[in-house]
Amino acid sequence: MKKYLSVTATLLILLTSACHTIKELPQDPKAPVKDPEYALAQKLLIHCLNNDAEKFIKVLPPKKQQEFTVKQFHDTTKNIADTFGRPESFQFLTKQSLPIYNRYVWKICFRKTNRQSEEFTSEILFRVTTVMQDGKPVISGFQFF
Repeated sequence: MKKYLSVTATLLILLTSACHTIKELPQDPKAPVKDPEYALAQKLLIHCLNNDAEKFIKVLPPKKQQEFTVKQFHDTTKNIADTFGRPESFQFLTKQSLPIYNRYVWKICFRKTNRQSEEFTSEILFRVTTVMQDGKPVISGFQFF
């Protein structure tokens, strides 16, 4: 029964997200210039918002691919959808440059209808941490907060 509900929930998420376009809002003019690490981090975010587990996991380094499963991806995106609704837009906010790694932060706007048929929006932040390994950008972590 749990497996059936999980499959049904996953299909509902996939079907509802397939017919919805998520806008990228203009970047703040004070935000840093885009770089290879930014491009990789943005790709991870877009795959997440498009509910594409396979592409999302492929962006991760091999060790993280083994640690973060398709089931974990779907559980996470389902919890976010249940709490905040469906993503409407996202906007890059800032890059935090540190000696060993960089953090990239986006604001994501979600829209949801409550039980009284009232529509509301919520915003959460998504942070991706990257490092350079052998001259190539690598995702070292990510988090919604």
